[in-house]
Amino acid sequence: MSNKREQRLNQVLEFLWKRTGVGTTRKEIGIKVGLKSNSYVGELLDELIRRGKASKQIDFSGKRMRYFAAHTSIVNTAHSVGLTPLYDPITTWTFDNDHCFLCGVVLTATNRSDEHVFPKWLQRKYNLWNQTLELQNRTTIPYKQVLIPCCENCNTNYLSRLEETIANAYNNGLDEFRNSLN
Repeated sequence: MSNKREQRLNQVLEFLWKRTGVGTTRKEIGIKVGLKSNSYVGELLDELIRRGKASKQIDFSGKRMRYFAAHTSIVNTAHSVGLTPLYDPITTWTFDNDHCFLCGVVLTATNRSDEHVFPKWLQRKYNLWNQTLELQNRTTIPYKQVLIPCCENCNTNYLSRLEETIANAYNNGLDEFRNSLN
């Protein structure tokens, strides 16, 4: 593969990473990276999808295809600069209580900020705080104790914003949420 094409692939992938969770269209990508041919942008995206670095889905309106960096649930820019690989706890087997589940940073007493899997606002709304959840192994755990290891940076800069967006969507309805995406 030519060096120029590889550079273009990296430009497209970097733009996708910056749009984590939002996704983008072929046209937006073409404009951002300076490519006029939608078909060439499509070829680059297809290559990234084959490599497992991107994915596509139809947006909420059902009218446009949106492209995403692979593993968009993982915040890939939390502690990295440039085109470093995404943190993938499954293949690196660092999905444990000592690493942030989003970025993989080692957790310490000063940077640890565990995140509730079920947000506190949701637990309050449905009176779940002291209720128990039955796990697959038949043990139970109070909802308030269902936590996931997280660093303060990811919790503050990414999860809190995501949680706020979801809470607003829930409280204000689907149409308001769709409008907030545009």
